Amino acid sequence: MQYVTVHKAYLERVLGSIADGEPIEPMESDTFSAPDLLSIAGACFFAIIRKGQPLGQPDLTPEQQQAERAQHEADLAAAIIFTAQVYDVLSGGEYDVAWEEKMRCRVAAPQATEQFKPIVDPYEGWKTES
Repeated sequence: MQYVTVHKAYLERVLGSIADGEPIEPMESDTFSAPDLLSIAGACFFAIIRKGQPLGQPDLTPEQQQAERAQHEADLAAAIIFTAQVYDVLSGGEYDVAWEEKMRCRVAAPQATEQFKPIVDPYEGWKTES
């Protein structure tokens, strides 16, 4: 479980920075705190959902459309988790062992598992198997 601290003014500032293409600044100091970073991650997740939201399909029932939307959001969460893992590999100095300079893949959330682990389908720039 994660504790979340929300400051409306900071949320508005972060969303404004994203919308305007401006740098995102820490809330209260010269460095980002964990709550700052969580807020920024949430803002980025919100922004990508808004940009990539699937269109409602008229041949689907409202329940099916909701399921499609939920799967879309779960897939985005999986992509974020995978990207965080890539940052972890990079910070450990192992990026060049696993991937080319540019790496691309498709990432999806599992349908229902006990332990959440993104499904990764590499298709370019991978040096090792995932």
